[in-house]
Amino acid sequence: MRPDTPSRTALVVSAGVVFAAGEPAMQGIVDPEAARWTRLLLRTNPQGNRLLRLVDSWAGRMLIRLMERCTIPGVIRHWNSRKRWIEQAWRIASADGFDTLVVLGSGFDTLSLRIALAPDNETRTIDVDHPVTLTARRTGIAGLVSPSHLLVEHDLCQPGLGAAIGAAIPMKSSVFVLIEGVLMYLSPGRVSELFSELAALKAERLRVAFTFMEGSGSRPPAFRPRSRLVDGWLRWRGEPFRSGLDPENLASWLESRGYRLADFSTTPGRAPGCIHPLRGECAAVANRIEPPHRA
Repeated sequence: MRPDTPSRTALVVSAGVVFAAGEPAMQGIVDPEAARWTRLLLRTNPQGNRLLRLVDSWAGRMLIRLMERCTIPGVIRHWNSRKRWIEQAWRIASADGFDTLVVLGSGFDTLSLRIALAPDNETRTIDVDHPVTLTARRTGIAGLVSPSHLLVEHDLCQPGLGAAIGAAIPMKSSVFVLIEGVLMYLSPGRVSELFSELAALKAERLRVAFTFMEGSGSRPPAFRPRSRLVDGWLRWRGEPFRSGLDPENLASWLESRGYRLADFSTTPGRAPGCIHPLRGECAAVANRIEPPHRA
């Protein structure tokens, strides 16, 4: 991303949430509260306001549908479906006693915000993102949540994540880390380093839910089908896809970094027979492998 502006991709994905909430063909895929808070966060940014004007006009919605068909058909449904899949993974973790939610590259996502605002909330929530993006987020939620909802500034392209969030995580906590739509923008070496940093956190339990682009030596990370225009747009915005993981080797890749694969999907959140057979991005959940007698 550019150093002086929030991630353009994060803004576009969030506009896709608001768009889907008003699209008859996608009824039920977006939580109304998620759409409401996404709209509030987008209003903190001039680019976000421009996107909302598109979403809120008949001509703008027609343009969005046309642009989607010409670039990555079905991507708006995909974005919202993967959010639903990941939110379900969090609900399962919460029922299993996980008391801390850490969102890496939170952008304008609303899951942690909605959890923090729940009247009976006992979950510690931590958003981690680039300082510029968090400035907009901080403006949008100012005065709305308790001190248990933390915003931590850290560039995920750089090492030091453990030091950035370690002090905010008590040793006896059970930590659920969410990494949605982030790993593909990091180098392969940084992705590996990031998982190692997380594994070293001094928490009682650690579970990671993440999305990743399929990638191997013979196939670069990309949505399928898509237009080549998308690659050029991402490079122009300074947000090209830099890495992918091989789904066939995912379990062994995780084990070598101290995790055990718990769940996996090549079509996260999508109903069987979905009319948009978009491929290329997967989702997974992994638990840190704990030693037999952890101190």
